[in-house]
Amino acid sequence: ISPSYPLVTADTSNSPYHTTDVEYLITFYSTSAEQVLDFIPERFTPMVSASGDAILSMRWQKGAAASLGEFHILRLFALCQDNVTGEVCNFGLMGFGDSSSVITHNREVFGRPLKYAKPKLQVQKDTLVGSLEYSTIPVCTTTMTYKQSTISCD
Repeated sequence: ISPSYPLVTADTSNSPYHTTDVEYLITFYSTSAEQVLDFIPERFTPMVSASGDAILSMRWQKGAAASLGEFHILRLFALCQDNVTGEVCNFGLMGFGDSSSVITHNREVFGRPLKYAKPKLQVQKDTLVGSLEYSTIPVCTTTMTYKQSTISCD
């Protein structure tokens, strides 16, 4: 078992497929560390906040690819430490895609299975909104004022 994504790299792979105009919204929140332990292998230890809660991130992604068309993906990660290498990484807990081609592509090409749902990343007036609808039920929504501040990737 290996970490699903390195902490400091984008959600891309070396592949022959080309995506364009990819947009991201990454939000962080915390939850009970005991609950996260049920979903990650023993090799990993969840990173915890000062209050002892596990740190999770949601990565909303919107883009387009010649073979897939426009797509929306939402992935949920636990920030973990690899007990073997000592590296900090994002361990993928679950993911959602909005079409069968995106779901198949992620499973067969990248080995990252997704569930069918309706994740969406869009701009509403001056706010960036990420939402997830699963089986017609609104599951979560996150917002951020559009272009409020820029962070350094260094």
